[in-house]
Amino acid sequence: MSRLLLDFMVCAVLWSLSTTLFAHALAPSLLELKQIDLQQGLGEKQTKARYSVFWKQPIKQAKGVILTPNIINCSSLSSSLGRVNVDAFEQRWEIECPADPSGIEVFIAGLQNSSTYVLVRIHYLTGEQIFSLLDANNPRYRALKSISNWQSFQHYLFKGAYHFSAGYDHMLFVFGLLVLLRKRIRKLILSLTCFTVGHGISLGFASNGLVSLNGLIVELFILATLIWMALEVLSTNQSSIISVKQHPYLLTSLFGLIHGLGFAGAFLEYSQSYQSTLVQLLAFNLGIEIAQLALILVVLSLYYLIVKLEFIYVSGEGINGMFGYLIGGASFYSLLSLTL
Repeated sequence: MSRLLLDFMVCAVLWSLSTTLFAHALAPSLLELKQIDLQQGLGEKQTKARYSVFWKQPIKQAKGVILTPNIINCSSLSSSLGRVNVDAFEQRWEIECPADPSGIEVFIAGLQNSSTYVLVRIHYLTGEQIFSLLDANNPRYRALKSISNWQSFQHYLFKGAYHFSAGYDHMLFVFGLLVLLRKRIRKLILSLTCFTVGHGISLGFASNGLVSLNGLIVELFILATLIWMALEVLSTNQSSIISVKQHPYLLTSLFGLIHGLGFAGAFLEYSQSYQSTLVQLLAFNLGIEIAQLALILVVLSLYYLIVKLEFIYVSGEGINGMFGYLIGGASFYSLLSLTL
């Protein structure tokens, strides 16, 4: 009976993940505004600013999602010129906006009904650059010329936690790590920290233009780490020389480097000039770490209630089998989606 229940749970979870796995695309859409000049009004007061606008939506993403950028409080100065290249649909036009940056507001129509992201970048004549990552829960952005380090820290802390919760590849990796090290809590927590450190290093290098890889290659490498994890969870041979169980800190750090490129690849695909600040990177990775630990706490609590209090009997092999097939099956499904 318990075996039948386990099989049903695996199938149910696989089905629910089949349409949402890797929901955070490596290539989000891009809306980029570059300030061209300032126009002076009466009394030497600068009242208007002119911007060139660039919109890019990946073709793979556009097949199922129609996104329309709306720049509020700004008027168009030229007609939109659109073209389709090998992998994306692109548009360019010019707009006139209030000189005060806080007068610019962006709204992406259709984003609230999608599972993708839109990266908004604004370049000023002073050389300053600001950006925001929009999603279904946050499809609107109002430009701010400057924010405090604390506000920036809070923003990226939330983005890091949200990125982890929306990225099922990272979540499945943590599930695999939890299964392998569930009896060694200290090693589990330290391994998660190593994973975050690796994630942070590659994200920092990539977002500052020091590392650049094709998005598809990064996706395949991420899938390889998940398949590795699934095979180890299902393996009955515990004497393997190279395994997460035997060398958790080394391998989770290496796998973290790969997973970090998954998110940073989206930024580099559009611009090599963006310079991430230390505050942003630290907050983003701290958000990921907090989300990982929260997930571990919830899962271990459920495990204790279900197994330890004997609500249902599940053997150690049953747990390994359930999560091993879950991780492997979801990864194989994603691999087919990428290659077919």
